[in-house]
Formats: sequence, C-alpha cells, structure tokens
Amino acid sequence: MNAQEAEEFKTGFDFIITQGKMLSLLPLEKWLEDYERVDTTGPIFQPTLYRQYIYSGRDGMIKDVLRAAVSLKAAILKAQEGVLSGEIR
Repeated sequence: MNAQEAEEFKTGFDFIITQGKMLSLLPLEKWLEDYERVDTTGPIFQPTLYRQYIYSGRDGMIKDVLRAAVSLKAAILKAQEGVLSGEIR
C-alpha cells in the first residue's frame, strides 16, 4: 500500500468510526425487534399498509440494513470499550 492509498484508507476508516459512533447512540436493536414484529402484527392492525409494505420489497432491505447496523454498533461499542480500558491504543 503506497502513501496515498494509506491516507485514503485512514480517511475512510475515520469516517466509518465517526458514523459508527453516531449509530451507537440509536436504539437499533429495538427498531430491528419492532420490524421483526411487523410480520406478526401488521396483517392484523394495518392489513392494507402491511400488504403495500410487503409488495414494495422494502421488508428485506430494511431488515438487512438494520441487522448490519446492529453489527457495526456492536463492533464500535467493543472498540470504544477497548480504548477506554486501555487495551487498544
């Protein structure tokens, strides 16, 4: 990796960490849990809206994004813990 590539990597990684810190403040696990519950309660309480939601294709996309965000949040929190404890410098 040359100096320019190293700098681009550092910039990109810093961006990921910064955005991850912001994500770690959100209740992503609750949102994912709520979306998982939609499949059970949606057809009962809002059948038309639920049907539109399912046919739109957003169902899988939203859950995939939330699952990935929850994983990133966990990694960020683990890294923060490591830095605060002194394990990571």
